[in-house]
Amino acid sequence: MAARRGTGLLVVLLIAVLAAGGGLMATIVSGGGQALRAGLPGTATGAPTSSPSSSDSPATSLPLAEAQDGKQVRVVESGWTPYRQRTSHRMTWGVVVENASQQTAALVRAAIDLVDPEGRSLLSNGPESRWFVVMPGTRAGIGGFPYLTGPPDGADLVVTLEEEWWPPGTPQYHPVAATQVSDIDPSRDDPRELRGYPLAFTFRVDSEYDIMLEQPYIDLVFRDRTGAIVGGLEEKLLARIPPGWSIHRLRLHDDLPPEVDVAGTEIYVSVSIP
Repeated sequence: MAARRGTGLLVVLLIAVLAAGGGLMATIVSGGGQALRAGLPGTATGAPTSSPSSSDSPATSLPLAEAQDGKQVRVVESGWTPYRQRTSHRMTWGVVVENASQQTAALVRAAIDLVDPEGRSLLSNGPESRWFVVMPGTRAGIGGFPYLTGPPDGADLVVTLEEEWWPPGTPQYHPVAATQVSDIDPSRDDPRELRGYPLAFTFRVDSEYDIMLEQPYIDLVFRDRTGAIVGGLEEKLLARIPPGWSIHRLRLHDDLPPEVDVAGTEIYVSVSIP
C-alpha cells in the first residue's frame, strides 16, 4: 500500500460508482459501524491570510471561519473490519464525508484512530491523518488498511474532522467540477489465487481539469452485500489522467477481508494541487 502524501492541498473528486463554521467534529463508530456520538465544538485551523483590496472596506480573512451559507461538513458513513493477515493484526476502515454547503468548499483534515476501551490507540503508527477538499454539495470518501498493535477487542473507530472554508474565486482554492468514474469492472488475474489478491479494478475517469493529473492517489471504500461500509484503502495510480475521459486499471496489493463485496466498491480520486 502506498504511503500517504504530505499535507499539501488536496482535491478529492467524487466518484460515481454502483450505489458525495470551521469546526471540529469527532464520531466514534463501533465495530458494527454504528455512530455512537458526534459534535465536539472547536475552531478552524490554518493560518488566515487576507485578500488584497483597493478600497477602504475591510479585507476578507481567508480561510473563512464558516461556510457562506452556514452549513457544515459531517461524517455520513463509516465502518471498519478487523483482519488477521498471517502473523499480523490489521484493520480496514472507510469513511464518507459530506459538505452540506452549496456555496463553499471545505478543506478537511480527517484524523482516524482505533482506540481500545481505555482510549489508547491500537494503530501501530498512531492516528492516520488525511487532507482533502469536499466540494459544495458533494461527498468524498477515504480509506485505509493499517497495522495494529494487537487484537482490536472492544475497539472503537474515532473520526475527528477539522475544516476551513474556501469560497470560489480565491487564489488558494482550485475550483473543480466533480470527476466522475464509471464502468467499474473488478477482476482477478487468476481464480486460483487467494481471495482479493491479486485484484484489479478497471474504470473510466471523466476529468474536467484542463491539465494532466500526475499519478493521483486513489481511495477505495468497501461495502458488504447489505451496503454497509466495512473498510477501504488507498493506492497510488501509476498513470496520468488527461483532460476528458480515459480508462484506467488499478491493481491492489493487499488481500481483502471476506466481508467485502467487491462489486459495490466506490472509488475516489485525490489530486495534489501545487
